[in-house]
Amino acid sequence: MMYVEDEMLASAIATEDHWGGGSGNLHKNSNGNIVTNGNTIVLIKSFDVKGSTEDTRLRIMKKNVRLVANDAQCIEGEIKNQRIVILTKYLRNQGA
Repeated sequence: MMYVEDEMLASAIATEDHWGGGSGNLHKNSNGNIVTNGNTIVLIKSFDVKGSTEDTRLRIMKKNVRLVANDAQCIEGEIKNQRIVILTKYLRNQGA
């Protein structure tokens, strides 16, 4: 039998890492840290937004990101009221 702290259990449930012994499809940023829904992230690369005249700037902070359910390499964020998909390899968690 194993006892787990409530905080650790809540984290495992939020990331669905408790199913399949930790082999879940987790969203990880450029540093390998887990990204969850509602996280605040910082872009580590500037890039053009496809289909728009807008571009992103290095170190822009995005709040309340959403995970793309079927792709662990993508998250959804918002730039000037437009939802875009961002690759997780181009971001880090705020404060990391």
